[in-house]
Amino acid sequence: GIHYLSVRQGKAEEFEKFILEELNPRVNRLLPDMGLFYYKAVSGDNVGSYITVFAIRSVEAREKYWPTDKPETEELKAAFKPLSELARKLGTYLEADSFLKPDSGGGAAYFESLHWTDYVLVMDRGVGREGQK
Repeated sequence: GIHYLSVRQGKAEEFEKFILEELNPRVNRLLPDMGLFYYKAVSGDNVGSYITVFAIRSVEAREKYWPTDKPETEELKAAFKPLSELARKLGTYLEADSFLKPDSGGGAAYFESLHWTDYVLVMDRGVGREGQK
C-alpha cells in the first residue's frame, strides 16, 4: 500500500529527522511479512512530498491483517499497539485531516493516510524469490 503523506508546512526537516532516528528503526520490520518504509520525492512533479509504503510480502499476508470486506485483525492491532506514543508524535508532523484518527478504532491510526492505494507485484505466481519454479 502506498500512503500519501501530507506533512505540515515548515515541518519537513524535523519530520525527516524523526523518520531516521525514531520511526524507521521501529517500523521497517514491524512484522515478519510487513514493514513500513518512508520515501521523499526528489524530482518530478511531486518534489518534496512524502509517501509511506506498507510493504507486505503477499496478498495472503495483506488479507491476514486487513481482510477484504472485514475489519482489520487483532494481530494487526497488537503489532501497532506498542507504537501508540510514536504514532501520536507522527501525528504532530502531519496535516490534521490527512490520516486515520485513533477514534476510528484502526490499529494503524496515524500511520495510515486517508489517501492511499494498494498495489500487488505483477509476477508469475509459480516463480519463487530466486526465480525457481
